[in-house]
Amino acid sequence: MFGNDQVSLNDRFTTGSGLYSKVYVVEALIERPAIPLHARLFAQGDERGSGMLISASALLDPRFWHRVSAKPD
Repeated sequence: MFGNDQVSLNDRFTTGSGLYSKVYVVEALIERPAIPLHARLFAQGDERGSGMLISASALLDPRFWHRVSAKPD
């Protein structure tokens, strides 16, 4: 799940560090012919269920997103 070049279900990412950064969880992977792999993300703890669709290559770019460890149970 934590390969540097792969995105998996339930992987967690953030766009920054600090008090106001959100953690986003991979809810689904979208694989369609002729387009790159995309991931559907939702903000952890967001009861409204807002989400976004982003390409896996952008999600893995450390200039924009950072993988975070799984939430402890």
